[in-house]
Amino acid sequence: MGQRRRPSGRLGRGSLSSEDEMLEHQRTSGRRRPTIGAARPRQDDPITELQQTVGNQAVQRLIDGGAGSPPKDAAVMKAAAQSPFAPASPASPTKAGAKQAAAHADHHPTKAAAAESETDDPPSPQPPGSGPPIGATPLISSRFAGDPDLQACRQGQRLFQWGSNGPSVVTLQQALVDLGYAMPEYGADGAFGGETHGAVLQYQRDAGLGADGIIGTNTVGALDLDVATVEPPGTEPPGTEPPGTEPPGTEPPGTEPPGTEPPGTAPPGTEPPGTEPPGSFDHADIQAIWDAHAPGTARQRQAFETLDVDVSGPWQNVDWSTVRRDAAMRVFNPSSIHQRTLAVCGPATIAQMQADVTPDRYAAFVRQVFETATIDGDTANDDLLANVPTTGMAQADWMLLSCMRDTENAIFDFEGNASEQFEGITMPGEMSEWMEEILGCVETEHYTSYLWGEISNAETVSALMNAHGDGVVVAMLVDADALQNDSGAINIPDHWVRLLEPIDTSGERIRVRVYTWGNEYEFEYDEEGFEDVLFEFVVGALQPGISL
Repeated sequence: MGQRRRPSGRLGRGSLSSEDEMLEHQRTSGRRRPTIGAARPRQDDPITELQQTVGNQAVQRLIDGGAGSPPKDAAVMKAAAQSPFAPASPASPTKAGAKQAAAHADHHPTKAAAAESETDDPPSPQPPGSGPPIGATPLISSRFAGDPDLQACRQGQRLFQWGSNGPSVVTLQQALVDLGYAMPEYGADGAFGGETHGAVLQYQRDAGLGADGIIGTNTVGALDLDVATVEPPGTEPPGTEPPGTEPPGTEPPGTEPPGTEPPGTAPPGTEPPGTEPPGSFDHADIQAIWDAHAPGTARQRQAFETLDVDVSGPWQNVDWSTVRRDAAMRVFNPSSIHQRTLAVCGPATIAQMQADVTPDRYAAFVRQVFETATIDGDTANDDLLANVPTTGMAQADWMLLSCMRDTENAIFDFEGNASEQFEGITMPGEMSEWMEEILGCVETEHYTSYLWGEISNAETVSALMNAHGDGVVVAMLVDADALQNDSGAINIPDHWVRLLEPIDTSGERIRVRVYTWGNEYEFEYDEEGFEDVLFEFVVGALQPGISL
């Protein structure tokens, strides 16, 4: 194996007394606080034209605990202790290099509660002909059973979430109101917005479901059962007629009721995804993007329906029509999400994963952030809301990635400026949290290579990708210079990318294909070069039953 180049001086705290302890540490660690440095593309590389500054600024004295005297204010001290930037507890200092320092940093285990909670809906619709998910019995309440869209939701074929609208949303909203989840401002108006999202979240918590504010197969099934218990007598769904009453469909030939299609004719509204007639969107820009890429998937169409509206929000210099167009383009090309000069490689990686795997959720997420500037109960700071998007950066990317970074920060505001390198630091534990909270991963795992194990971890993660395909997502913490084969750089973990396919370690050269900087790239390394690149994998399981 090649020798990792290491900067001089003490870069971290703590030590492990044996190799066994280090291996156990690597196996069980969750959040890390690696040594973070500034990452810039090589000046002779084409990526430089797209990205002048990427990654995060090194603030070594803070990670070393040498950032000056501790704050004396109790509230500030408490906030600092909860911050992902807080230094690890002092221990015996060493003179190891960047990798060793990062591996010795403080960590938190992955949240067990999220792994144990029920995932409300599958990461993708059921394939045609595959039948409903196991246990997805048809809806039985009178108000739900006759709604084909709600039945499709029960079978895992569609979702209702922020941005959904129509008669089925009215039915769901009224059911929530009838069950005691009041919506006093808008009521059952057919538009799934913030008030409905909050009511769904509270219902999911009370019902013991995974609380994500999205109505999928499990949530609609639970609502159906609850509604059925409060329905008055005489409201039985079709198929439960009293004895002696002929059920629908048993009339003599030629006596079918009006509107009954002949055998083999699909009823209106049940056409396969992608066969909708032209001109089915209200806004010309959305329609033009759809027509250029059609036929799309069911999730992509639902994403466009979410974006095909006129809404307002608190962003002073962000225009919804521009954001809507940007987001629609990313539904079909997720890898065009670009951080440009902002230090938001972590948020960009998560956003690309979401737009790729669940484009409907991505569109709902973009619309939610535009309308409320709020993520998981935290609202963007006023300076960010008043700021002007970075020149040359898509407004949807600037808004979403900046809001993700700012609402996750415990102490320092992120205002969406290229100069904010320190404020843009993303720790491995935050990537795990975003995978769970934004992507809906049921479990995450870290595979660390701060001292050794690059090849073995690459083979382990690649085996997971080969075995489970789209059921897993993988983020890599790398040295941005080494990623671009800059052999003269000091190796520092300073940049997040998405691993797009299993790493090929079978030949003399190791081949890696990743998303980063608004595009997909393929790099090749010898073994020493690959060891210089890799520091950590964060793997997320999108489906239950995948062992990481």
